[in-house]
Amino acid sequence: MKPLWTGKTRWSQYRRSLKERIARKRRVKGMEGSKRVQEKWENQHGCIAQAVKQCSWKTLHTLAGVPGYQAQNLQDSGGTD
Repeated sequence: MKPLWTGKTRWSQYRRSLKERIARKRRVKGMEGSKRVQEKWENQHGCIAQAVKQCSWKTLHTLAGVPGYQAQNLQDSGGTD
């Protein structure tokens, strides 16, 4: 590992690349976690997941008793456009 204190040019480049690597790792870890949660939900509630995937975006917003926030979550969990 290069020392971070050896010259301004090296500091700027190394620091930027270090931040990019950290951000990339966090992004990948977050996507994997989200995918794992989605798969777990689909395994536990197969029929509901299949029905939500078949619904259109407009249909999700008109479901009776579903507030906007929950409709948004339903759309994010697999509803089509």
